[in-house]
Amino acid sequence: MASPREHIEHIRKTTFSIGGEKNPLAPMLDQAVKYLSAELYTKDVHFLMELIQNAEDNDYLEGVDPSLEFVITSRDITATGAPSTLLIFNSEKGFSAKNIESICSVGNSTKKGNSKRSYIGEKGIGFKSVFLITPQPFIFSNGYQIRFNEKPCPLCNLGYVVPEWVEENPSLSDIKQIYGSNSTLPTTTIVLPLKPNKVKPVKQQLSSIHPEVLLFLSKIKSLSVREQNEDPRLNTVSAIAITKRTNFRARESMDAESYTLHLSAEENNTDEQDRECSYSVWKQKFPVKKKNKIEKRMGVKDWVITLAFPNGKRLRRGRSLPGIYAFLPTEMVTNLPFIIQADFILASSRETILLDDNWNQGILDCVPLAFINALVSLVKMREDAPVSSLPRLFQFLPIKSSHYPTLNAVSESIKVKLAEEEIVPSEPFTEQKFFHKPSEIGRIMPAFWSVLNKARKEGVRFDNPSSHGWHVLSSHFDKPEYDHILDFLGVGHVNNEWYARCIRSSNLLMGVSEDVYLQIVLFVANNWRTKFCTTTMGDIPLIKYVDRDGSVSLCSVNESAQKNSGRLLCRSHETHYTSWLIDWNKEFGFVGNRFFQPKSTQEAIYSFSKKEAILQWLRVEVKVSEIKLHVCPRNCILYGPEWESILAITLLPFIDDSDKFYEKGIREYEKELKKMGVVVEFKAGVKFVAAGLYFPLNPCHITSENVFSLLECIRILLKEKDYSFPDTFLKNVRREWLKTHVGYRTPDNCCLFDSKWGLYLKSTDGPFIDEVFYGSNITSYREELSSIGVTVEVEEACPLLASNLYHHSDFSTIVRIFKFLSRNEWMPESDATRKIWIPDGHENGKWVNPEECVLRNRDGLFGQQFNFLEEYYEPDLLCFFSTAFNVTSYPSFDSHCKLWEVWETSGYQLSHAQCCAFWECVMSQWSSEVETTLADGLMKLPVHSGCGEILLLDKNDVFVADDLLLKELFEKLSPRPVLVWYPQPSLPSLPRSKLLEIYRKIGVRTISESARKEELSLADGVKLKPLNPRVLFIGKEMVRLILGFLADPSLKMQVKKRHEAVQCLLNITALVTAEPHTVSYSLSLSSGEIVKVRASRMIRWDRKSSKIYTQKPDKAGGPKVRIEYATYLAEAIAEGVLWDKEDHISTLSELIKLAVLVSFNEEAVQFLMKSKNLQSFEEDEDFLSAAFP
Repeated sequence: MASPREHIEHIRKTTFSIGGEKNPLAPMLDQAVKYLSAELYTKDVHFLMELIQNAEDNDYLEGVDPSLEFVITSRDITATGAPSTLLIFNSEKGFSAKNIESICSVGNSTKKGNSKRSYIGEKGIGFKSVFLITPQPFIFSNGYQIRFNEKPCPLCNLGYVVPEWVEENPSLSDIKQIYGSNSTLPTTTIVLPLKPNKVKPVKQQLSSIHPEVLLFLSKIKSLSVREQNEDPRLNTVSAIAITKRTNFRARESMDAESYTLHLSAEENNTDEQDRECSYSVWKQKFPVKKKNKIEKRMGVKDWVITLAFPNGKRLRRGRSLPGIYAFLPTEMVTNLPFIIQADFILASSRETILLDDNWNQGILDCVPLAFINALVSLVKMREDAPVSSLPRLFQFLPIKSSHYPTLNAVSESIKVKLAEEEIVPSEPFTEQKFFHKPSEIGRIMPAFWSVLNKARKEGVRFDNPSSHGWHVLSSHFDKPEYDHILDFLGVGHVNNEWYARCIRSSNLLMGVSEDVYLQIVLFVANNWRTKFCTTTMGDIPLIKYVDRDGSVSLCSVNESAQKNSGRLLCRSHETHYTSWLIDWNKEFGFVGNRFFQPKSTQEAIYSFSKKEAILQWLRVEVKVSEIKLHVCPRNCILYGPEWESILAITLLPFIDDSDKFYEKGIREYEKELKKMGVVVEFKAGVKFVAAGLYFPLNPCHITSENVFSLLECIRILLKEKDYSFPDTFLKNVRREWLKTHVGYRTPDNCCLFDSKWGLYLKSTDGPFIDEVFYGSNITSYREELSSIGVTVEVEEACPLLASNLYHHSDFSTIVRIFKFLSRNEWMPESDATRKIWIPDGHENGKWVNPEECVLRNRDGLFGQQFNFLEEYYEPDLLCFFSTAFNVTSYPSFDSHCKLWEVWETSGYQLSHAQCCAFWECVMSQWSSEVETTLADGLMKLPVHSGCGEILLLDKNDVFVADDLLLKELFEKLSPRPVLVWYPQPSLPSLPRSKLLEIYRKIGVRTISESARKEELSLADGVKLKPLNPRVLFIGKEMVRLILGFLADPSLKMQVKKRHEAVQCLLNITALVTAEPHTVSYSLSLSSGEIVKVRASRMIRWDRKSSKIYTQKPDKAGGPKVRIEYATYLAEAIAEGVLWDKEDHISTLSELIKLAVLVSFNEEAVQFLMKSKNLQSFEEDEDFLSAAFP
């Protein structure tokens, strides 16, 4: 078996005819290499992804962890003069003889048939993509030490594929020193001395490797990037080390598998918690549908769709998180909380998948089912997982909207499928877990969850709560932080009847402590009128009382509230008399069927934080009587008809004139009682009203007569000198009891409407006291209402009207209120009142934050980002919104930048109008700060797509068209757009010259300085005929003109230098051919791609050989041919003479062109020189005389 070196010599000899017989296939090989060169520099290849993909396709020995390492160094270990060198270390099995033969050929690959080559393999370039960044790649593997060269080998005239053995520069010891002298070199090392113009792009690509790049690669377990310089301070590459491990794998049915994958990324300046993330991965096969088959994938029978669900914060590097992979990451930010991987067809830029592609659409149609199966597996298959761990899994639901409508359709399909899936966990109340469809499960109120949880802790056992007509959502899921998820699923609430059934079916009331019991009562009381009064809750034994035998029993609300129920529930007004009353009540045989609540319950009520709500509900709804012992006559009132209207809203110390005590006859002793100090007149008892104010829980029970009676009491009290209301009154009066046009409100949230208000508002526009309910007489109590907090002055009402504004949805009402606020120069005092109504019709719309609004829609860019107020409101209100809410007139510059960022990440294609609007904003705001913001912030810039739309491409891959000839060439011939967009024709608001200047200032290169020109050799067999140089006007007058130009003081060229510069013209040989000469122009892009175009030129000057080649001009071509010929001749002469002074070439070229057009007539040239202030000096004339005797 031949050694590696012998194998290389054999290839050189047999394949490339070096030192051996000529290979009969050599002409075909030559053409293949030329095709490779053309393909290599015109196709859009990301060399780094190609290298990663190659490493993934390699074979690895058993027991070896597949790894890939990139090290970049400034050391020139190849002695090629490279400013930096990139080394790639791979732990693969190493190159075999067959691999070497493949890499020394064009078009052959040992990896054909690998379906995963879809990402790069379609390009047909493979390893040779490294020539995008290096002129000489080196390979060290399994004893092979070889290099290749993009330049043709002088022994066979072929480049790219001819191997050359490497003795040194570098040696293995050089490589090991960089890798780490204490470490064993991996089997394969690739050394790439970088082209000077590729160092920066390569470092950028290395620094931007995404930590999730290994996520969907099956072999590579670790990848690292680092820079190694003798002085670490010179390091500019962001180092990273990424590792992957799979610690759990389970086979499922339905051609699917699931596993957990862990990624860790060690990176400088990264917090510890941001360095690791695990992913739950689901991989499933789907048969390719016939309607989705395409030629590129004709042999593929199954789509393999992989979904990755990050268990925590995703690893990130930079500002974007890719949402779609085609084995390697795209740049698509999807807003989906999971990652989609499949064999997608990619756009030529490889930044996005082709969303309208038939193949890709078939894949995306399968994603919803894959997602459902994955979620079911995550939620239901782990029997040991506690229910508390399940809700976080629903964070993967695609709730947020995506920038891509196609993906929104995927999300909607997932939502539809979830509605039919038994996936939502119910509250088990046992160790077993149960799951149900979203429509079959219900949420319960948080207050009742609190009761249930406390009862369980106290030992109460429940029958299955899901047996009461609803399956109850798990308490771990039924939390506010999951509202958005439950809304997406369509999970509603249990009905009101469920609560009654739940309480009835358990030992909830008698089996808990008094504190928990009161929380149950409070729950019922708070929801009585709105939810429970019409349900069977009223029939449930709920209220505790002491029965005849001294035991505690329960009575229903309905039973207690009925007058003829035979049981009157009571409680003691003073807790220290409770036991005495209960005992004597029993002693007297429960006179009047009175039954007291237990002492423990009464004491618990008085120490309960919400006792007032419970006491009021017990008094009003349950009709529990309060028993007071006898008090001092001065603290009593003799009831009379004038007290009737105030009775419902107070607790007053009336003498008990019922049949069970003093009876009605007590009133006959009014005079005697008055002498004893008892209050017998209404006016004398108003102080009791202030102290005993006690509104019912439901304000609907308060009549207008009750309110007028209270206002009369207040009027009497206010007449007293220096009177002040007691604290209890002030506290009680702050409840919601005054009826307004917007419902019941507290006094300080009400306004009294009168004629003054009518100039601006209607009585229904705000919380105005309802005159329909109270009658017009309510306005006569202006002073009394003001004393309890009601707003009665127009100028003081702004805060109240503003805070109430958001209850309205009628646009005309809202406009009236805004105008009122504007007239009174109101300013918001908090964010709560900083809202603006955006109507949708007359009565529909939404309230939004001012930050979501601008006054005017100048450019039409922000239809989805902002609400434009000029579309809804009159100009006077626009000024109000500007002053009061700080709404800007137009979207700010920052808003434009954020919108541009959205366009960059979404792959959005801009219209001409959108692009104009953005750059008009930039131009109007232009400053040094704006320049810095754009230079640092804009990653992509606009180019014409060629089909009417405008694409956004990497800023480093677009160029300013400052040369019209090059502009025309690249517009017509470039395989991809490279010229930065500008409006055509130029707009007054967006002048072309100023826009191009802005582009240059923010870092866009000009095409004239970036395009590399290369004169191509004439093809073999082209016939050349000698030509007198004077036919090309290369004679005395041309030399004189050039010498005059070189003598210009600005060039600072001495006589000797001038004469040396034109000497090349005197020794020139002119040759003529019938064929045009080809010139190549190339642009280097950030990905390593080189875009090349070719142009035909009439004239080419090979300065090294002192030969000038010219195409025979077509004399019948007319003026166009003459000007072209003059232009190309002038450019060739100027470039040849001033090859070391490029800045002056164009000026000299223009001079020569003018002289050519007048055939270098001596008088014309003299005039031309004078007009340009040029002259030939005496020493120049002597030179001319000697050269042209």
